Amino acid sequence: MDVSTNSALLVMDMQQGTLARVAADKRPVLIAAARTAIAGATSGIVLSTARQAMDLDFQCIVVPDACADLDDEVHRVLCDKVFAKHNQIVAAAELAAVL
Repeated sequence: MDVSTNSALLVMDMQQGTLARVAADKRPVLIAAARTAIAGATSGIVLSTARQAMDLDFQCIVVPDACADLDDEVHRVLCDKVFAKHNQIVAAAELAAVL
């Protein structure tokens, strides 16, 4: 599969550790993807996946308005301080334009 430098790959999972469970035959495609957009439970899947993606040298895009957490302060701190240091932060309405 030919993946251009302006492509992105959508990986959907309902559990933490999303990138670790990608099938072995799909990993070359995942590694070739230029950017990974992340949305979901802020202190769960988003935090876990963002950390894994950073470890794998992915360019991550966190979509805060497509994320939520039971604790609004945890969501704010993760999105505004933690994710913003190492990831691109993009509103859902702007996501298609950056992918």
